[in-house]
Amino acid sequence: MRMKIDPGLIIYELKKAAIPVLPLKDIRRKLHIACASLSHRHPAYEKLAAALALKELYDETPATFEESFDLLQQADPPILSETYIIKTRDMISSGHIKGIIMPERDEELSQ
Repeated sequence: MRMKIDPGLIIYELKKAAIPVLPLKDIRRKLHIACASLSHRHPAYEKLAAALALKELYDETPATFEESFDLLQQADPPILSETYIIKTRDMISSGHIKGIIMPERDEELSQ
């Protein structure tokens, strides 16, 4: 038997946890907590909390490994050695390293 998730319950939990003015990041975090706190009612709430957390992670993560690698190279002080940079650039240009976000894989792992 499939249970339908009650969005009203989630909003109720969110309202209990929220204060009048919150940054979006805090609201998202509280929404994850509200969904997770309802997981005792049905496992679907836990899956929803995981899906929301993945969505937030995707929003904050560059789409490709190369974009992430470029960000790491801008670190001050430097955190990557020249040898690592050269070898990684070679792997990127040869097509061995592409995306770091794989929704299909992540959704499968969260089930």
